[in-house]
Amino acid sequence: MNLNRQELAQILRKAHTFMRHNKFQAAENLLKKNCDKYNNPPHLQNLLGVVYHKQSKFPAAMKEFRKAHLGNPIYLEAILNLSITLCDLGCYDEAREVYQQLQKNPATAETNENPPINGQLANTHVKAGESYLKLSMLNEAVHEFRKALKIYQYMPDVQLLLAKTLMNLGQVDLAKKELEALESSFPSYAPGQVYLGLLFYQQGQAHLAKHAWERAHSNNPKDPTARAYMRLAQSWPSDPPVLK
Repeated sequence: MNLNRQELAQILRKAHTFMRHNKFQAAENLLKKNCDKYNNPPHLQNLLGVVYHKQSKFPAAMKEFRKAHLGNPIYLEAILNLSITLCDLGCYDEAREVYQQLQKNPATAETNENPPINGQLANTHVKAGESYLKLSMLNEAVHEFRKALKIYQYMPDVQLLLAKTLMNLGQVDLAKKELEALESSFPSYAPGQVYLGLLFYQQGQAHLAKHAWERAHSNNPKDPTARAYMRLAQSWPSDPPVLK
């Protein structure tokens, strides 16, 4: 039986209403019923996968996402949901392979990067890195943050987190390299300039620290951290010499 767009929209709306009220079993029953009735429309299969995912039924979710993708090879949301679910399970290599297959598909490939897809996939690596930080597994966290930035580079907060983690590992030169690259890419990002100033200050380069904090304060005068360090720097009689 064929499913027209109006009927599809009505089913999807009803399923989303169930989900908003945490009635996942009702949403599951509705979607399964209509998948059988209408010969597995990819949009319904994808949403059924989302329902399974929200209930932590990950194998069932992946099965539905794969079926939705097979039913419509250019259905980006289904393949992205599959990649995210694989990442949730820690299957990062497989998630990357799935995403790379999508990029190689001439029906979905683009001449430029697809930031929305890259951003969501990169976030899975960011979350993994943050989990490693909580476990004090700093090297593993660095690895995940670098993977995230390789996929999607427009995340200054993640690059700053990478620099902080490198500092905690004692890798000061690498941290400095990240912070300088961060300022080069995002010259108005005050938090990065604040931390760059701290790095300079810890290295005895107080005059460079002061200049970094001045840039941070100029970019965000309302930032209390930038203001605090500016007051510290202004208390110095003059720019101290570079300590080598």
